[in-house]
Amino acid sequence: MNALTEFNTVTGEVIPPATGLYAAVAAQMDKSISTARAFPRNLSSVGRTLANYVTADLASAEACLYSLERDSPEGKKIIQGPSARFAEMLAYAYGHLKVDARVVEETKDFIIVRGEAHDLERNVSFSQDVARRISGKGGRRFSSDMIAVTTMAAASIAQRNCILKVVPSFIWAPAFEAARSRVGGDIKTLAERRIKAVGQFSVLGVSAEQIFKKLGVGSVTEITAEHLIHLVGIFQAIRDGESSVEAEFGDARITSRSTGGSPLAAQEDNGTAADLTVGGIDLARDEHAVNETQDPVAQHDSAVQEAPAPEPQRAKPAPKPRPAAPAPVPPAPAAKTIDQRLDDYERECCAARTPGDLKMIAMKWGAGGFLEELSEKQKARFDDVYDAANVALNLQSKSRETQVAKQAYEANKNGAGGDSPRSAIRQPEPQKPAQQPPQAVNDAGAFAPEIEALRPTDPDAVPLWEECVRYLLVGESNADVAKRMTELDRTGRLKPLPETDQLQMRNIAFKVRKTKPL
Repeated sequence: MNALTEFNTVTGEVIPPATGLYAAVAAQMDKSISTARAFPRNLSSVGRTLANYVTADLASAEACLYSLERDSPEGKKIIQGPSARFAEMLAYAYGHLKVDARVVEETKDFIIVRGEAHDLERNVSFSQDVARRISGKGGRRFSSDMIAVTTMAAASIAQRNCILKVVPSFIWAPAFEAARSRVGGDIKTLAERRIKAVGQFSVLGVSAEQIFKKLGVGSVTEITAEHLIHLVGIFQAIRDGESSVEAEFGDARITSRSTGGSPLAAQEDNGTAADLTVGGIDLARDEHAVNETQDPVAQHDSAVQEAPAPEPQRAKPAPKPRPAAPAPVPPAPAAKTIDQRLDDYERECCAARTPGDLKMIAMKWGAGGFLEELSEKQKARFDDVYDAANVALNLQSKSRETQVAKQAYEANKNGAGGDSPRSAIRQPEPQKPAQQPPQAVNDAGAFAPEIEALRPTDPDAVPLWEECVRYLLVGESNADVAKRMTELDRTGRLKPLPETDQLQMRNIAFKVRKTKPL
């Protein structure tokens, strides 16, 4: 026997080594855990990634929550939480999770599904059983297809519960609140979204009156953002098998010859269908409070028909005017490319008047996932634009302060009337940055006026300054100029220049880059 042979410490019998399927599963699990620990997750980015997923569009946000209303000793209680779709996005963003669900027991009336989630990196797992009824109120067992649907719904719920347990709530709670806010929208989108939310229940056979009664409102105009979130959550809970139409709205449903019990088809039978009609209520009319008036031509026709006319002659009804042709819909403007949006960002930065305005512009463009769409080269341009604009604003501020101090000193020295240093601060506002990109070198080989304006005042620094500027001008592209500026910083070539001229050199590099192709 070798040294790796295992014995039973009680009976002394030799324990045979694991072989077959058990050994393969154990080896796969060990490999998964080793891989997860070799590439640990970054918790600081999980929350941001998840928030981007759940708020990518309105449909994704709506699928991330459920809402149930249950009886409690205190009265009706609304229960809201993350849905199975939210848990799936969470598992994808969190990474290194092994999620499973399987049927553990099936009786006459219930089916029990066990879900499990295993965090491979932390080696922590949770499991939970979920039971769902597979028989009706009369005790009759569901059909095979309905049992399969119920089993899938129970598996999704069991997996969701385990994922939300194995991942700490402080990681996914902010993203869930972001999804709720996206569903609620704002005052501009509330009118359209509540009509859509009420209308989607028509495929379930739920009338508008039933919805208004459940929410405790009289019409669609009284539905608030919280009502909207609750209504979307109810629809998602019914779709995921978390609840049912009967549990939420009772047994009464709209019936018609159409599939799904849509009230629109019932009105089609009577010839009264409308685009936004649910359960006999015109939601668009109730939303916008349209006060329709009769057609004056139709009124005239009716009056002519009702008035007694002489038998020999009959009044001919006036011809009805033809409806005017609908105005052509202008085509939607094409979406801007990333480079065009970067150009807009650069123009806003150049127009900033103070460092505070510049920071607000950077925060506005940095939010909303814009930076994640940029490549490495585009991110470098984004940062360079901000740095150059910031340097220019700081230099303008220092120049103004120097000019103010100089004028105040001259005024005090010459004994000028009532001009005090404080009054001397009122200076003309700084000139706006040039809108057109400067030409680095004119036809005669001299520097452009925009660059000449930044020439050092110290004559000893002029030769080195000109050498560095010409070194930047040799760059063939935008990226090449940026690379040359980085090399000047890294090698310390700019250190002999005064501090102000070193900062000005970054501004010069920015102006030169604007004249080069990308």
